[in-house]
Amino acid sequence: MGLIRKRLKTPDLKIVRYTVGSENRADIAMLYLRSAAKPEWVNEAKRRLEGIHAKAVVGAAQVEEMLADRSVALFPQIDYAGRPDSAVAALLNGQVLFTLNGSPLIFLAPVNLLSLLRSPEDNYLPYYYVTLEKIVRIISLVTTIFLPGFWVAVSSFNIDQIPFPLLSTIIMSRIGLPMSATIEMLLMLALFEVFREAGVRLPRAVGQTVAVVGGIIVGDAAIRAGLSSPTMLVVSSLTAVSSFTLVNQSLSGAVTVVRLFVLGLSMLFGMFGFFVSFLIVLMYLASLRSFGVPYLQPLAPFKWSKLAYSFFRLPADLSNGPYRPRSGEGER
Repeated sequence: MGLIRKRLKTPDLKIVRYTVGSENRADIAMLYLRSAAKPEWVNEAKRRLEGIHAKAVVGAAQVEEMLADRSVALFPQIDYAGRPDSAVAALLNGQVLFTLNGSPLIFLAPVNLLSLLRSPEDNYLPYYYVTLEKIVRIISLVTTIFLPGFWVAVSSFNIDQIPFPLLSTIIMSRIGLPMSATIEMLLMLALFEVFREAGVRLPRAVGQTVAVVGGIIVGDAAIRAGLSSPTMLVVSSLTAVSSFTLVNQSLSGAVTVVRLFVLGLSMLFGMFGFFVSFLIVLMYLASLRSFGVPYLQPLAPFKWSKLAYSFFRLPADLSNGPYRPRSGEGER
């Protein structure tokens, strides 16, 4: 909190402290800017903190579940940050912050799906580059969830929808393979998940190299051994690489579960199952709330005023107003 105070020197910064847990007496602080945060968000945060009745609070994930609208929701309803500049940006944006004594993370609420795709580095890069990166993250999110199910549905059930040149390439690459396309996809996704988990546990300097290089080597070995086709390796690799663009790790875990759900319905019912799974995921996201804020805002409900800010990084003149004197101003 000292680092936040150092960067945000204003009397509007309010800090409310709570003590929860009947046994370990954990300290939780709530921070907000009185001039930016909505009163209903602040009141809802106070109500939830006062309603916590637990014997002990030992971890940050426990606090996140207690403050969320749904404790068993699949997608994260509260974001987190580990840098003071990200915390200050969230306060200026009107969000409410929560800190747990002894935890290096700060929780942010409310959030929506698009806000979980923001990166702390976005504030240090040009707006046109950040805009491009935001669009890439949105496309990657859709790709990593739905691409495996779509490919299995098309290549196994609706093969007549594939153009003939691509179809001939797929058939030639699958000659002599002992497994179906569904088993191939499950095998390749499982291998990439194993390598990603190994990369997380290894030292940072080696982990990312192991996750990428290991996946390429094992994938090439699987093709040479006749366990997978090159097209399936391309699809699974694109799925895995797209998941690496996700900033929030809680969102990354949720995406893995949803991907398997979409793949399961697609392997059972083809394109019909794929579109049913797509609608189920969309309806589930539309039903979520974060401190009363719709999870798909500004798409559902649709709001033009917030659409540009969610999808693009606006220049400083448009987002904060003119910050330089215009020609002729300040002259005597």
